[in-house]
Amino acid sequence: MQAKYYVESDLEGDQIGQSIAIEQSAGKSRNWDGISKSSQRSGSAHVTSVVEVEPLPHPLPVYTDPVAHGAVRRAYEIQVRYNNWIPQCGIGNLLNVVLGEPQHLATVRALRLKEIRLDAAEISSFGGPRYGRNVLTQGHDLVVAPIKPSAGLSPEEASALAFEAAMGGVDIVKDDELAFPGLRGAPEERYRQVASAVRRAEQETGTRRAYWANVITSPAKALKAAEMAVNAGADALLLAPALQGLDVCADVSASIGLPVVAHNVGVTSMTRVDGFGIDLSVWMYLQRLAGADAVLAPSPFGSFGISPQSARDAIRATNDEVPGVSATLFSHSGGVGPENVRRLKSLAPEIAVAFTAGSAIFDHPFGPRSGAEALVLAVRALGSQGPSA
Repeated sequence: MQAKYYVESDLEGDQIGQSIAIEQSAGKSRNWDGISKSSQRSGSAHVTSVVEVEPLPHPLPVYTDPVAHGAVRRAYEIQVRYNNWIPQCGIGNLLNVVLGEPQHLATVRALRLKEIRLDAAEISSFGGPRYGRNVLTQGHDLVVAPIKPSAGLSPEEASALAFEAAMGGVDIVKDDELAFPGLRGAPEERYRQVASAVRRAEQETGTRRAYWANVITSPAKALKAAEMAVNAGADALLLAPALQGLDVCADVSASIGLPVVAHNVGVTSMTRVDGFGIDLSVWMYLQRLAGADAVLAPSPFGSFGISPQSARDAIRATNDEVPGVSATLFSHSGGVGPENVRRLKSLAPEIAVAFTAGSAIFDHPFGPRSGAEALVLAVRALGSQGPSA
């Protein structure tokens, strides 16, 4: 497994690259006596490439002694090959290895994970999405309605709002990420009533609808919540891998068998500052490998601070061909409405995506049914060309 970083440092590129490799592996042992050569190799990491690049436009805070006035900022693209991770250790520990602590180094002024490269055998060890984009979309763009208000609703109130949105034509009604299990009464009652409302809208419209139920809770409780949701009639399960751990996608998918949806909650704290954290596209790729059938991602042109290029790269990461791994459905979210769906679609016009819109539907002056109708009309007018080959 190989990782590519953007790094700024006062050290030479080879030196800082070696520091990263040592920090995230067995490193330089004080005493290798009694440790076999094979053990030394399996715990090792080494730098494979260092290229000096232009530094980012804006300098970041320095946590060591300030450089002398007028000193030149130096930046590198560094690649490190890690031998101290195998797929059986889980995809969460992949991130532990490549990004666990190198950003703590005092000699680092900036460090951002730009790419993960796995060989064919490593990729094949992950199942990826059980269903994925093609099954969920059938080649058509989807409209998703996250029930609003986000929190505080009784099961009866949530189900009434769900019914109105479903009657307005949305493809999917989704629990908000803040409507986590147990917040307002027994979670199974909310699951049951919302699922029942969605089924009733199906019967009245004659069109298939789906309900994505929130099972964002502790890893120990997530499977129990998922079982409750399935028994109540949910069609997919909403998770938060940035909070629950990446491996939760595979664990829930394997145990429950329904599609799993990865929410973006907590992601931007890792992705928004250019010089640190992780590229959004890398996070999306890891969620795809972990088994997310769909991902909700922050999107441009609305209320979230993300560039069009970052969104475009994230869509590609969930949809570009990876041998043996299905594409993941990408859903735009954050200020999505009839006024910007065309611009969002233009980021990857050949790929079927979803549009998740809360305020545009539930804050519509004529109610959620009208809000849903307006958004559905705008999305259908795009004329999706279906999934890419």
